[in-house]
Amino acid sequence: MVPGTRNSLTRHRAPSKLEVRKGRVVCPYCGNLTDQAVEPETSAANLPVWCRKCKRRIIVKIAYGECLCLSACAD
Repeated sequence: MVPGTRNSLTRHRAPSKLEVRKGRVVCPYCGNLTDQAVEPETSAANLPVWCRKCKRRIIVKIAYGECLCLSACAD
């Protein structure tokens, strides 16, 4: 990816913990529930999650039912 483009990733200083409500990942920007379901035994690394409300893509890591936001991208 070319630096300085509109789709460049915004890196957080440290992975921040995301809220899981009703078994769904909550967007850290708008607070809307995303379509990504999270069960206690779910695990994933570098999983892209799309928020339909604010049009952002969030890269998450899921382990033991907890989500960490690795980066975000505004399209």
